[in-house]
Amino acid sequence: MPVKLKIFYTGDIHWNVAAFSHISSVLKAETSPFLLLDAGDSISTMNDGLDSILSMNLLSYQAMTLGNHELDIPPAALVATLREAVFP
Repeated sequence: MPVKLKIFYTGDIHWNVAAFSHISSVLKAETSPFLLLDAGDSISTMNDGLDSILSMNLLSYQAMTLGNHELDIPPAALVATLREAVFP
């Protein structure tokens, strides 16, 4: 029997706390298996993006790609922040 898999993706969140809260609500109501992906520009330059990555970890993102605004963070700081992600 085929399994239906939903794919959710985000992008351009720019550490919008309300967006992360809404995503959490949607996912809590979801009963189907799903993937949660990010298309970039979702981490903030505040705290070198660490708050964003930790939130994405809590929401169980499976993968992300970098957007142009992630590159606003100094390279060494970005690498350190991305090492905190539990997803590729």
